[in-house]
Amino acid sequence: MPGTIHFLLTGDKKYTNQIIVTMTSIIKNMIDSKLFFHIFVGGMNHQDCIKLKSIKKISECSVEIYHMEEHEHYFDRVRPEESLNSHVSKAGNYRLLMTEILPNTVSKCFYVDCDIIVDTDLSKIYYAMKEEEIAAVVSEIGAMEYREDMLIHWYEWEEFSKFVAEPTKYPHFNDGFFLLNVDLARRKGMFSSILEFISKHDFIPYTDQDILNAVIGQDRPGELRILPPHYDVFWNTDHYREYTRSCYPPELIRDSFENPKVIHFCGSWKPWDCGGWPHYDLWWKYAEMSPVADEFFGGDKRRISDVSHDAMRYRYGWDVDIDLQKSFDCFMEVVRNGIGHAVPYAIDVAKELGNIEGLRELIPYAESEAEKGNGDCAVRLGQAYRDGYGVERDIDRAVYWMKKAYDLKIFWCKPEFFDVMKWRCDDLQRAMFEVASSGAKDGNAMSMVHLGRCYRDGIGTDVDATKAREWISRGMDAGADWAKPELDSFDVKIKRGRFWKK
Repeated sequence: MPGTIHFLLTGDKKYTNQIIVTMTSIIKNMIDSKLFFHIFVGGMNHQDCIKLKSIKKISECSVEIYHMEEHEHYFDRVRPEESLNSHVSKAGNYRLLMTEILPNTVSKCFYVDCDIIVDTDLSKIYYAMKEEEIAAVVSEIGAMEYREDMLIHWYEWEEFSKFVAEPTKYPHFNDGFFLLNVDLARRKGMFSSILEFISKHDFIPYTDQDILNAVIGQDRPGELRILPPHYDVFWNTDHYREYTRSCYPPELIRDSFENPKVIHFCGSWKPWDCGGWPHYDLWWKYAEMSPVADEFFGGDKRRISDVSHDAMRYRYGWDVDIDLQKSFDCFMEVVRNGIGHAVPYAIDVAKELGNIEGLRELIPYAESEAEKGNGDCAVRLGQAYRDGYGVERDIDRAVYWMKKAYDLKIFWCKPEFFDVMKWRCDDLQRAMFEVASSGAKDGNAMSMVHLGRCYRDGIGTDVDATKAREWISRGMDAGADWAKPELDSFDVKIKRGRFWKK
């Protein structure tokens, strides 16, 4: 087909090699197309840029690099480090500048995250875009399935009223892969809409993804084309369950899991660290073809990826019989090789096996990872100290680690965080009851009144009105006559949200 197909990728110095692998996958599947890669970068030096252009070694293509530091001020209020996807960098915001930075000669352009592998020819989608279509996107299956939890803020923001009313008609899309009609977006003033949206919100949980969903998906749904799910398959979505709340039929979703065209290695666990989830081997396939293969295949990383995938397979029964012991052994090998993301999975399997020695070995790994910001490890530590698994039971430590998990945005731990805080209060109340009981036995009048209050208010013991009256009376007889008003008003007491009657 005639013409040039344009792609935009973004990243910082940390993702230089990953950008090259993503470009390699595109080139290898579009050998009959003329390709132009636009790369928006931050924090890269001259040598990094030379490395990016090494992609020309595997195929003739155009590469233009844009240094974005001077444009970052537009997004001072959009802070990825505070978002619900805190593992992403501010380079993710660069895609919001497509209409402003790309040359006027670029009429449409694919955006592709650098943790994506393209395993298909995208030229048909590119040339099929209609002039009146502003974008072609893929609806995110997991976010739609669990929308009341994952997209709770959408139910509070006016910009998403269409989604709230008819979510499958105005679905959430993932902005890791999409095709933008740059010409139309410019004419419609997309960047002005982006800045207006940012100005209205102090905190944007999913940063660029919330923004693009608002200004494209919700503002202009009639101009949006929803691509099949095959074009943005999350590797860490559970591929073995059925999804019924998406805008796609379940059988199409199932086929996309089995035959993906674009694989998105989203989340904090990445295939270049270790495998784990399905299709990890596709990333390694294209890494081996890339100009930076030596930087990934040195050492033991490829083998560890296979081991981590075996750990997941044996745990969940992916095409094998479930074998928790094999899963645990594989996880431990991965953990001992320094892959912190495997620690919470190893802890879970150890608990299922009842392997206390294994848990004891994993606790230091979990503490190290949690201190570095791994919220999943922090939750497991909170649970361990709460339940006395692999450590001495310590409610104060349980509260500490649960709070850390909460601060790291592991919000599903909220009920458990609440419970351990309550249990710490219960422990304190039991101690209060024991101190009051001990003092009362010593004949201390004030302690007798305190013990009566414990029975009256249920502090460290069951509510018992008879014993409450008895101990307050005994305290008065022992010299605490100041307690008489409490006894006189005992017929109805409102304490701690409860009523106690005579």
